[in-house]
Amino acid sequence: MNNAVVAAPNAILPRKPVPEALKTDTRVEPAFPSSDDLRENLYVRDETVTEFEDAVDFEAKPFLREHGVPNETGREIQDATIQVAKSNLEELAKVSLEGRGVDIEDEKTSKSISRPPEIGNTG
Repeated sequence: MNNAVVAAPNAILPRKPVPEALKTDTRVEPAFPSSDDLRENLYVRDETVTEFEDAVDFEAKPFLREHGVPNETGREIQDATIQVAKSNLEELAKVSLEGRGVDIEDEKTSKSISRPPEIGNTG
């Protein structure tokens, strides 16, 4: 009989404490603290999440480890994902249109997206 314990995909597992001497290294501690407050839920197709998680596991995480970050957190990956999307709004819109079956090449006019100014940026 197999007595292995399998954690649920969203289970929070305890983290090993980090020695005080290593806490000053930004590669050891997450980029920002965790919070009990959730900002937003993301509703994503199962196949999109699976492909994304595989890409993160096989491409992004090894890249992070090569650069001395052995303990990335899900919140950091999620935050980085939104930052990348925020920096690529036109691509985000194109992928959304493709998901609806809209061929932007067939549109009579092609407009690009202008980014709103960053908060606190008056220039």
